[in-house]
Amino acid sequence: ERLPTLPVAYRGIVRQEFDLDAALARRPAIVLVDELAHSNLIGGVPQPRHPKRWQDIEELLVAGINVWTTVNVQHLESLNDLVFQTTGVRQTETLPDRVFDEADSIELIDLPADDLIARLHAGKVYLSDAVAAASERFFRKSNLMALREIALRRVAERVEAASRALHTGRVRGRIVGDRILVAVGPDDQAEQLVRTGKRMADALAASWLVVYVETPALLRLSDTLRNRRINVLRLAESLGAETVTLDGPSAAAALLEYAQTRRVTRVLVGAPKRRGWRTWARASTSTVLVKQARGFDVIVVAPAGSTKRPAPSAYLPIGAFQADIPWERYGWAAGVSGLCTLLAFAMYPHFDLSNLAMVYLLGVTVAGLRLGRGPSALTAVLNVLLFCFSFVPPRFTFAVADFQYFITFAAMLIIGLVISTLTANVRQQTRVAGARERRTAALYAMSRELAVTRGTESMAGVAVRHVAEVFDCRAVVLLPDAAGKLHRPRGQPSDTSLRGADLAVAQWVNDHGQRAGLGSDTLPATPALYVPLGDGQRPTGVLAVLPSNPRRVLLPEQNQLLQTFAGQIGLALDRARFADAAQASSLAAERESLRNTLLASISHDLRTPLAVMVGAASTL
Repeated sequence: ERLPTLPVAYRGIVRQEFDLDAALARRPAIVLVDELAHSNLIGGVPQPRHPKRWQDIEELLVAGINVWTTVNVQHLESLNDLVFQTTGVRQTETLPDRVFDEADSIELIDLPADDLIARLHAGKVYLSDAVAAASERFFRKSNLMALREIALRRVAERVEAASRALHTGRVRGRIVGDRILVAVGPDDQAEQLVRTGKRMADALAASWLVVYVETPALLRLSDTLRNRRINVLRLAESLGAETVTLDGPSAAAALLEYAQTRRVTRVLVGAPKRRGWRTWARASTSTVLVKQARGFDVIVVAPAGSTKRPAPSAYLPIGAFQADIPWERYGWAAGVSGLCTLLAFAMYPHFDLSNLAMVYLLGVTVAGLRLGRGPSALTAVLNVLLFCFSFVPPRFTFAVADFQYFITFAAMLIIGLVISTLTANVRQQTRVAGARERRTAALYAMSRELAVTRGTESMAGVAVRHVAEVFDCRAVVLLPDAAGKLHRPRGQPSDTSLRGADLAVAQWVNDHGQRAGLGSDTLPATPALYVPLGDGQRPTGVLAVLPSNPRRVLLPEQNQLLQTFAGQIGLALDRARFADAAQASSLAAERESLRNTLLASISHDLRTPLAVMVGAASTL
């Protein structure tokens, strides 16, 4: 039997796609689905439920349907860089290695390169108009032989891992204690490091984690590079890594401390990108790790290809946006320089020039504390110029009679810039610590208020209020009725009600125990994010979040915080349901006890009259 395909309109063309709902409704014992790594047509009509076909297959497996499928070795995510180095072609359709590893059985189709090329020219792989291009780029004999070797090695690794698990009952990484830490940043090599760490973790059967350090310099990243960070951490999670985001003034120091805390045995870092004199001015993260590592190995990974440095516009002043330069702060910076000059003029007849220089340094420090890095740097430059023009002889000219004053100017400028940088970094670190403290306080406040609230509808209202405040979003909690159908409690504001289509997505989340919507692998084009409440195995409802700024919930730490909120809400709702069930059981027990007491009292009161009546009847 052949399942009918689903016509999908995409960019004016109707294409035939796999019909997931039809397969679920038919519920065959086995279904054959080709091209495991195929990408569904996101943006087509009708909208697919998942971006990738392997996610459709996972839903079939959850429904109890066995699936036979095919995949090419170049589509495995961890081998993406290796395939690119071998063939020169970057594969865009990939799937996580865990999908391959979780398969019950793997059959390797070992077709010789000559036979595959013959099939290509016979039109059994691509249509005739694409054969020539494929032969020149990907389907060269050298490429096919290299891919065959990669496929044989990958299948051999799977067989070895299965044999080791069968004989030992536990993986070698648990015995030896291997743990790999992959340090990533916002550069182009981050994805390569993640894939290399995945391959090394598989080879050593070790646990692995991916760490991103948020330094003050990286806090000035543009939205483009911050989105790259999100994508890299999501890639790591899809490959099975534990992702961690750290904060600190130095990436190397934070990585060294965290590696010691987690008892890491190997650290993977990218090759240093500084060249020439810049390596003497400031050591790279990999150089510091190699010199100061104690108790673990540091592996420096060379870039797979040419890596591009971020454009200068990618880095912005702290707290500023590319399209919104804080000109008023620069105006205040110029005002600080003018105020320092007025104060210096008042002090000039009574103090030496060295004391006047301290006034200008004080102005730079104040600008760094209050105005940020860019305005404080402007203050430092203006203060040097004003000090030279107003007080250094000959006065009111930029000419300098004594060469020693140039050393004073250079020292003032360097000290001013250093102070402005340090004060701006301290200010940003304080801001980050304050944000972390506010998140913790918000979670504690919600947990405390939920603990004293009674009733599921009242708890849902409390949860919606706290989530909306913390994540700057519209939120709603949907609770299931006795039949498992979701509904919105009456205690929530009416402007958070969902449309029918959104309610269908929330019902899917509640039934499957998986998140869907914005930033997820299911219906990612949906503007809202739907998170199951509880532990995911037994959902107690759904939290729907419509953020005003999607990045507030897409960042990994914000995503984890939202998951923590959902877990706390689910636990509170479970507690309320258990309390209601216990109260109902207690009322039922009391009702049964009262019934038995009434029956006993009635039978006792009627016993004597009944005995007299029985005696009289016997006399008659």
